[in-house]
Amino acid sequence: IRELAREEGVGGTPVRIEKMSDETTAANAMATGIGPSARVFLWDTLFDGRFTSREIEVVAAHEFGHVAHRHIWKGLGWSLLLTAPGFFVVERLTRRRGGLHRPEVVPYALLVLGLIGLVITPFGNAVSRRYEAEADWSALRATHDPSAAESLFRKFTRYDLAQPDPPGWSYVMLDNHPTIVQRIAMARAWRARRR
Repeated sequence: IRELAREEGVGGTPVRIEKMSDETTAANAMATGIGPSARVFLWDTLFDGRFTSREIEVVAAHEFGHVAHRHIWKGLGWSLLLTAPGFFVVERLTRRRGGLHRPEVVPYALLVLGLIGLVITPFGNAVSRRYEAEADWSALRATHDPSAAESLFRKFTRYDLAQPDPPGWSYVMLDNHPTIVQRIAMARAWRARRR
């Protein structure tokens, strides 16, 4: 895993095992923090025998890809870009009803915030899917192991109950990762490109 971190240009990023097996059997990992506080956490459920060491390397390389591509910084930027105009809209609409200093306007403001959230969710999910795909591609470049990636993605459907090819509404409104079918297609495309 240390070798993969160096391969991705983030050799100093600490890796921690997070104990989750008392709460779930799902397997997951995450990159968190920005700059010197960046960390990669691998859930202990990845090490319970269901996943091979090569598949775990793909997971780790994916998370290092997030750190290397500064996805957390970029996500914060997108969040700020979308949040500030949302608050402006809330302020404008609640002013017409007397302003937020009036308690009876607060439910209306919450309704407006909820609707804004609903409207921007597909965009936020699309950005997240883009970053996840970029991290998948980074993992393929670092591990040179599309077979392990494909096997890992298939196991997500079995162990994490991920839908391989969800309906369009679910993909747009709920999914912040590429579908399993898309991820497997990427692994195959990487393999074909290497030939």
